[in-house]
Amino acid sequence: IGKAGYEVVIADLGCPRPDRLDHVRFHVLIVVGLGNPVGMARLIRSVQELATRIDTPDTVALVNRVAAGSRRRLEIRAEMARLLPAMPVILVPEESRLERASWDGTRLERGPFVKSLSRVASLIDRAAG
Repeated sequence: IGKAGYEVVIADLGCPRPDRLDHVRFHVLIVVGLGNPVGMARLIRSVQELATRIDTPDTVALVNRVAAGSRRRLEIRAEMARLLPAMPVILVPEESRLERASWDGTRLERGPFVKSLSRVASLIDRAAG
């Protein structure tokens, strides 16, 4: 991801366990949560806990599988701005074509999902640059 080649580590930490990251250093940390009330609560709690335990220059909150509709997107953005005001937030929409492409072993070339991931790549490029 990004214009340059990066060493990327992907870890599904499940419930927040900041102690697992005590000796790890990041250029960019992307914390992912689902775009529903439970997922948002977990995402916000995870970011707040991680912020007290690790030193990372850039953290991005990625809200995944956000339902269609501008009202829902506005609510998520408002909640994130209230609780994590300085953090970049990227909303990744639910996209049925992505599931089809995953099952077919193909990739999406365009659409809302691809556009959202392009924003992630831009943030990584800026942080690493």
